[in-house]
Amino acid sequence: TDGKEDGADDLVAVATFSTKRKIVRGARVTRSHELIRFCSRADGVVIGGITKLIRTFIKEQEPVDDIITVVDRDWGPGDGWHSIGFETLHVSAPLFMVVKDGIRRHLVGAGIKNKDVPSSGSGKINDITTSRPGIEEHVLEELAILNTCQESLHCLEHFEYYPVYDAGVERLVMAVTNTQRVASSSSATEKKSSTFPELKADFVPSTYAATYRTNNSGISAILGHVMAQTAASLYGRYLSEVLTGRAKVNDSMTAQSDADAWKATGGANSETLVYKARSSLDPFASVEVKERSGGWCTLGIVGGTTKSIRHGNFKVREEVDGGRSIDSSVMAFEYLRSMAAMALVGLEYRRAHPDDDDSTKANLSCLYLGFGAGSLPRFMASLIPKSQHVAIELDEGVVSAAHQCRLLKHSLSSDTDPIELQVGDALTYKRPANSDPFDIVFVDIFDDGNILPPEFYSAEFLDSVVYQNHLGGRSSGIVIHNFHTGGKALGSQLADAIKNYRSVFSTTLTVESVDSRHTGGNTILLATNKRRLDASSETLSWRLAGAMAQQLSAVNFDVIARTTHKLWLS
Repeated sequence: TDGKEDGADDLVAVATFSTKRKIVRGARVTRSHELIRFCSRADGVVIGGITKLIRTFIKEQEPVDDIITVVDRDWGPGDGWHSIGFETLHVSAPLFMVVKDGIRRHLVGAGIKNKDVPSSGSGKINDITTSRPGIEEHVLEELAILNTCQESLHCLEHFEYYPVYDAGVERLVMAVTNTQRVASSSSATEKKSSTFPELKADFVPSTYAATYRTNNSGISAILGHVMAQTAASLYGRYLSEVLTGRAKVNDSMTAQSDADAWKATGGANSETLVYKARSSLDPFASVEVKERSGGWCTLGIVGGTTKSIRHGNFKVREEVDGGRSIDSSVMAFEYLRSMAAMALVGLEYRRAHPDDDDSTKANLSCLYLGFGAGSLPRFMASLIPKSQHVAIELDEGVVSAAHQCRLLKHSLSSDTDPIELQVGDALTYKRPANSDPFDIVFVDIFDDGNILPPEFYSAEFLDSVVYQNHLGGRSSGIVIHNFHTGGKALGSQLADAIKNYRSVFSTTLTVESVDSRHTGGNTILLATNKRRLDASSETLSWRLAGAMAQQLSAVNFDVIARTTHKLWLS
């Protein structure tokens, strides 16, 4: 606690701060404090009071990297804090409540007591001293069968519950600069200070509590409507939705057995060479296709400076006529399932919320920057009839292997290859001028050190090449980008990439593949200039789009879990 006294030793202003918290944000560990309370004398104005208290606090507690505070917007917005160095990070949507018999009652949140409330005029109300008052159980049952905001509000009014809203809360941060630190401290200038944009990028994914949610469809519809209204307001740009929990995966037995079968193949020692070609990227390396037990095959680079990099795997099945073909429905790698799931849900959300510039062409088209072993384009081609797929691959040896091993076909009945594989640099590839824009761009590129080149997430590349050229500048276009995670360097790379994506696309969201751990894994990013995904209407939220995509696509793995696992929406 810090206090400011006047000349007569009277306390005129007080601020309370939390103890120091070491918090990992992006690739760095920050020393953070929270400004919990501030108040001053009611009979006067303390000019510069909070500024002097914060300055004294930083001096006494040095080193301090940032200070966080939360403003209850019922008492006003946090705009006044901007003048003393705070910046807004997040504004929560207003909380929806109802009033009956003069009592404010809650529909979401912890500790709600949903006992029956006597009818108006009875003179009695439930004991509300031990918990937060809720609404009657039979009203909740009525709401549970409704799906729109308007129907739910009419239902509440029928039972004499009238809506009220708070103004939400606003979270702000002050990035402490070197000039704010104690000049006499040698350690104070050793650590580079953060600017607000850098600090904001390091808050991805956010550690803030998730938006209120409920399994009651009627209440959920109201909350979705409130979120949409807030997103359309001045403060909508600060809205975010965070699901930090681990999703429960409910895959089919087929999907589970595919993953288990791949893991049980015994590794490289059990492989048989099927095809070999020289890599065009390294004269001392070769591109090799090898087969393991059970028809499982791998495609990768062997030897040279890279030593060994696996591009991907696929499964060959035996046909009744004695022939062999690739099973396009099989994707054993978790990150590929997550990329496919994100694409399917993004397409379903786009279908349910059409814009004026949405594509009117009959066939879906996808661009793949990086071919790998072709598992993802084959899967998408087999799942979506008459869809068109173009893949760009830098290594001529990979292209040769794809043709020789029939990796461009998704079925034996296909007369032509649905996948057009081109040799070229994905960084400079341009869509032909006479061709339609792509609907989805998949980015899955890593160099010979298995590192994502920074050019592929630069703001210039994302804007001029991906958005303007590949997607034709259409808001309905979707980008799906795979990132490796684990460690400070990769965490910093992801934070930089998200910052650049956000400068080009109005919506950027990420999920982690369900097999990721803090030591390593994959984060899948989706970007679009479609309407804000956290501004879902009451008719179709991101979760409902996932459920619809699961039903319509009939894929054998859990789409919903993979598109909500540690989900971050900006």
